[in-house]
Amino acid sequence: MGGSQNPAFRLGHIQEELAGNVELRRVPLFRLDRSTSQLTCAYGSKGVEARCFAVIRHTAAGMEITGATVRPTVSLNPNWATIFTRESVTMSCDLASGTQGKESYHWYRDNQSLPTHQQNFTIQSADMMDRGKYQCRTSTSERSAAVGLDVTNDYATLQAPPSVHEGDSLSLRCHSWPGYYEEYTVFYKGEEIIQSSASDLLHLGEVAKNASGLYKCTKKSHFFYKPAQYTSAVLVLELFSTPQLKLTPNPVTEGDHMTITCDTKLSPHRETTELQFAFYRNGHNVQGFSLSNQYGVPSAQLEDSGNYTCEVQTRTGSVRKRSSEGHIYIQELFSYPKIKAISDQVKGGDHMTITCDTKLSPHRATTELQFVFYRNGHNVQGFSLSNQYGVSSAQLEDSGNYTCEVQTPTGSVRKRSNTVHIQIQELTSYTQIKVIQDPVTEGDHMTVTCDPKRSNLTHIQIQGKKLFSIYEGAVWEMNNHSLSDIFLYLKPFYERRMPWSKLGPSNVSCYTQKAQLEGQEI
Repeated sequence: MGGSQNPAFRLGHIQEELAGNVELRRVPLFRLDRSTSQLTCAYGSKGVEARCFAVIRHTAAGMEITGATVRPTVSLNPNWATIFTRESVTMSCDLASGTQGKESYHWYRDNQSLPTHQQNFTIQSADMMDRGKYQCRTSTSERSAAVGLDVTNDYATLQAPPSVHEGDSLSLRCHSWPGYYEEYTVFYKGEEIIQSSASDLLHLGEVAKNASGLYKCTKKSHFFYKPAQYTSAVLVLELFSTPQLKLTPNPVTEGDHMTITCDTKLSPHRETTELQFAFYRNGHNVQGFSLSNQYGVPSAQLEDSGNYTCEVQTRTGSVRKRSSEGHIYIQELFSYPKIKAISDQVKGGDHMTITCDTKLSPHRATTELQFVFYRNGHNVQGFSLSNQYGVSSAQLEDSGNYTCEVQTPTGSVRKRSNTVHIQIQELTSYTQIKVIQDPVTEGDHMTVTCDPKRSNLTHIQIQGKKLFSIYEGAVWEMNNHSLSDIFLYLKPFYERRMPWSKLGPSNVSCYTQKAQLEGQEI
């Protein structure tokens, strides 16, 4: 938190530690962007477990809430856990990058307050009283993890850092008082010699956890016949734990905002370490290394199912760890729709109904769905809550390839059905006049048959005047002595014979809505 400005924070569940008129409260680690009013992770690595708190001051104007930081860390210079009496060491209270401001510092040895309020303080000439565990805090942080310092008055010692973590560059020093020992030094790990030279320093480079062990050094003394041997146990600590995948929500249904978190925990001595995170699905990278420990899918689809892993590394890549594999299955919100019709052969004039059939997940049975219908790729009914498309009187042009589509109101999940071809049957391909007797003499009894084949509506006319029309349905008998309009209803595939007598020569024609054909002269 640079400068003297401390942004305000929204506090969730808190624990109070009263210190005079200052309350130290543990809160989540957030920073307020005043331009966007967005709260973000302020310091350290996002998602890495880190301790932080806000400072709440009671003033005459009310309660003032100010900034928060991760815990500081204590570092030593030179970085040895053991020093000789009368040697000096400088301790620093280190904060995360960008958090240094006008802070006041507080130091403790074995939980006892020390009379210094600077970020750095130096022990000029160490004595046995300076041994102990050191901690620091700032005015806006809690105490750091403790760092031990040992002070010895021996002739020599094997020096090691106070803490060693994975990825650290480790050096050991076989340190002695000047003039007491020859400079020739032998270093061992266990009983194995790893270096024999005139140097009292052993550089091991970047180390892993397997570098832990008991180290020894020997030096030949000017005063003693047998070389002196000094030991130091080195424990290489885990810098951060092996990451674990965490899924929200769990389980995930199509359309949900899915968040996968790569969860790890930094060593308390290295809480300011910057970590980077990457995510993989089925071995393929889906999000490259970044400071975010989360991978989000705004609207999860079935194809987002798979075996996920995440990887965490330091900025330099010196320490890199991968999580175990976790299978994530995206549950189907609703099944792929299917087009259903009463029959794929519909007769002209029939009422045609097409249903877009799907099934919701029982866990989301109240989800609202919208339906749309297409014929030959063209929309015939826009999105609506009805899963049916109806045509009251199907015509030949209603034939085609039908599909439907189903979606959520937001369109986050959208699925299209299979294609179904529906053919509207044409009820006439031609009409035909049949005369039982040919030729016919005036006054003879004559029977004329109009065979409509697949006609939907057939008219019989004599001398250009419509005598009757054929429909599906009931039957009205004609009046033999009238040429007025008479309607005869019958099934279109039946042959209907129409007898009447004493009819003079005339032109008889039979036609439908689709075509008109002249009959023969009789």
